[in-house]
Amino acid sequence: MKERGAQAQVRQIAILPVEVPPGVVVEVDEHLFTRVIENILDNALRYTPPSGRIEARISRAAGRIELRLGNTGPAIAPEDHAKIFEKFGQSSVGGRMNLGLGLYFGRLAMEAHGGTIWVESSPSLPTIFTLTLPA
Repeated sequence: MKERGAQAQVRQIAILPVEVPPGVVVEVDEHLFTRVIENILDNALRYTPPSGRIEARISRAAGRIELRLGNTGPAIAPEDHAKIFEKFGQSSVGGRMNLGLGLYFGRLAMEAHGGTIWVESSPSLPTIFTLTLPA
């Protein structure tokens, strides 16, 4: 993760610290879950413009933990939301910058943990990946 922090610093991208609310505990395969987060961060660093930001929020609701990882890069077109989680799936915006396997792997890993992953947008964070897991 250090190299991602260095890359963000060089590109002047702020990575805002995440606060974990008390009592938030999940059981995950540490290596798989770390790889899911790394894939999302790699994409965020690839697409977030200089002076942009990446932020995370963790919350607990209805027996589930929700992790939202957002960035100020371009929004993913709504018609691509499902496609980017498919094997070799790519967004139609931005050109081919990778193999299209990272988010596919993320979907499989989240499902294996009884969780979900999806993407959405907001005015302040055009790209937000939400991961949910059983608490």
